[in-house]
Amino acid sequence: MSVDEVRALLTAGLRELDPAGVGPGAPPDEYQIEATEIARRLPAATSVRAVQDLMHQVMVQFFGPADVGQPGQYRELAQRVWSMAHGPCRQDSP
Repeated sequence: MSVDEVRALLTAGLRELDPAGVGPGAPPDEYQIEATEIARRLPAATSVRAVQDLMHQVMVQFFGPADVGQPGQYRELAQRVWSMAHGPCRQDSP
């Protein structure tokens, strides 16, 4: 799996999730900067929970804590990213 594939999955997933509420009229590359930062830091993640927390941290960094929801809302996307990078999800505590 290439960095470009991960970045594309993250960009599409974040657009779908739209945690900052930019709305459907946003440009197609909305969340690409955030996706790039998540992809850059992804190798340090050791579980789905770590990926989920990483996504939330990056979104807070770019948008602020009031605008990006709770870490749990990133769980499904984190599972997809983890599966793409590592195969089936490792079970970890919530």
